[in-house]
Amino acid sequence: TFFDQPDDIRLELLYATKDEVKTKACRKFYVAKDVVEDDKHYDPFVSRVSEMYLIRAEANCYLPGGETTAANDIKALQARALRKQPSEINLVYSSVEDLLKLVEKERIKELCFEGHRLFDITRKKQNMVRESSTNSIVKIKTYPNDWFVLPIPMDEIEANPEIQLNPGVNY
Repeated sequence: TFFDQPDDIRLELLYATKDEVKTKACRKFYVAKDVVEDDKHYDPFVSRVSEMYLIRAEANCYLPGGETTAANDIKALQARALRKQPSEINLVYSSVEDLLKLVEKERIKELCFEGHRLFDITRKKQNMVRESSTNSIVKIKTYPNDWFVLPIPMDEIEANPEIQLNPGVNY
């Protein structure tokens, strides 16, 4: 698992406790019972500060001398998640590639259940590999593959009859 620190506050969003029994549950988009139905939102689209830190960290990994800034961004996120100060966080990496792996791991933990993973692996031209314990019948998709291409919306197709459809997804 990606959560290797048991005191990571993000773990609280992955479990529910009822009658002292802890079960797996996504509480990331939890809706309180006393909220009026019209005020409930089940499709939030937000850019959080943590996402901006992750974007900046990844970008700095590709800039000459940007490793320190990238590492500090990751330390800031881990410190918040562990209720510590960034100075208390010790990152272990020996190359930019190692630092990029730390950024990727933090993206997985921070942005889980938000729909970012497909875009991350597509952007990096990686294969999609799921653990054997997943409920999905699709365990691996090798990049490139039509599964990594999103369909063009019907409104766009109707507005532009000359548009070329995406293979495998717009028939």
